[in-house]
Amino acid sequence: MPRGDAIFGWVVANPYGLRKGERIFSWEDQEWFEGDALGQHEMPPDMVEWLIDEGILVAATSASADEDD
Repeated sequence: MPRGDAIFGWVVANPYGLRKGERIFSWEDQEWFEGDALGQHEMPPDMVEWLIDEGILVAATSASADEDD
């Protein structure tokens, strides 16, 4: 796999065009905003898969997305 294609996790996208700083989605008392990194075990895999299918989560292609928190 070429180095540029490495996936380092998932980042919240903004497929609905919400204003910067508006919540993109929430689940069990947690809220996510555009650019937030999603940890591996924060929600069930089927929900993560649905969020990916909907374009809400996109692959993080640099490790720095996980270092922001």
